[in-house]
Amino acid sequence: MLYPRMWRRMIAALIQLPDNTLRRFGGGLVVAGVVVYYMLSRSGG
Repeated sequence: MLYPRMWRRMIAALIQLPDNTLRRFGGGLVVAGVVVYYMLSRSGG
């Protein structure tokens, strides 16, 4: 992947976050993914 050192630092920072913050962040990513999927499937016909 690109920039492996940056990814390593980002993962190390994520490990330090509390569980609730990680849950919110993950939930937000899931919702964003569903919205993008919906938008792409609607525009695809």
